[in-house]
Amino acid sequence: MAPSVNEEWRIAAECGVSSGGEPVSFASCTGGRLTIRELTKCVGSKIGEDCFGPNNTIRKYYENMFNDLTHGPSSSNEIVKVVNVVGQGLKAVGDGLEHAGSEVAKELDRQKNNAQERLSKPLEKPLKTGECILTFGNSCG
Repeated sequence: MAPSVNEEWRIAAECGVSSGGEPVSFASCTGGRLTIRELTKCVGSKIGEDCFGPNNTIRKYYENMFNDLTHGPSSSNEIVKVVNVVGQGLKAVGDGLEHAGSEVAKELDRQKNNAQERLSKPLEKPLKTGECILTFGNSCG
């Protein structure tokens, strides 16, 4: 005997089979059928108790949305989580760029100092002056 499955899961399974697993069709089928099922419970019943009760997903969605609008989204809000992750990623990129810029500046300064030192030394061979200038200080003695 198969394990017992509640009505909502049965609807989701039927929609999964009928949609062939295509996400948009599956979501439309499942959401539509579950909404109609919930609305059917409301006929002749008390809204908020028999239908759209405290554990109803649609009710929870609107309560959470209203709470986020009136009190601001909490740290458990999916959008807040995504923004935090993106912010951390951007900070890491910024830190990396800052470090790279610092290293480039150090290397440029080292190269400048090295060139100044080589060009400021008196040349033992005056004929090398032209070669020294043409090679940007690389062949200075």
